[in-house]
Amino acid sequence: MEPGRDAFLARVRAALRVGHVSATSSSNGAKEPAVARLEDERASRREALARLRPLLVSRFRDEAERVGVRVRGPVAAGDVTRTVGEGLAAHRARRIVASPRGFALPEGFDVLSGRDGALAADAGVTRCDFAIAESGTLVVIANEDAPRLPSLAPKIHLAILRIEDILEVPADLFLFLSPGAPPSSIVFITGPSRTGDIEQTLTVGVHGPGVVEVVLVAEGTPSTR
Repeated sequence: MEPGRDAFLARVRAALRVGHVSATSSSNGAKEPAVARLEDERASRREALARLRPLLVSRFRDEAERVGVRVRGPVAAGDVTRTVGEGLAAHRARRIVASPRGFALPEGFDVLSGRDGALAADAGVTRCDFAIAESGTLVVIANEDAPRLPSLAPKIHLAILRIEDILEVPADLFLFLSPGAPPSSIVFITGPSRTGDIEQTLTVGVHGPGVVEVVLVAEGTPSTR
């Protein structure tokens, strides 16, 4: 690319802080200034969020419930499977599609797979990458191990969320996105699917899950990122 374009894109990436700066080192082994600044900023913000964690959990719960999400927990990591099973049973879901990443699924359910499975499932069980306390929003980053459809296609979405992954504002998300190539999609979920027609009649669950539940997992659970 032309030098001018390279410089322009470098300024945009720095301003957005999306983490697309390659983690390279200079000839003497020191990290590039942009990489060092990004790592310092992440570390500082991570410490600030840790201090705010009780408030962030409370704010997320309040905002999520305000938009129609049921929040369970926090529960210990060892209780997640049981809690997920209770949530599925409460909605009489039998066929599920899942990308729980690190958590075992409860027994007694038919686990489907693929696109057809997602469309036929009663419920989708996913692990969320992040959540935004300010709006009660869940964030699912799509990749090969975590396709989009389990959180979008079934009528019920049951999400697993570590409390360490609750951020304060949307800007935090772009700070903590993994460096490298961007994901194929990032799904933002703020409550059940809602659709309004020309007569201003609001209908829930037409174009996505009509029920969204979250299982909060207490501190200490390893990250899958």
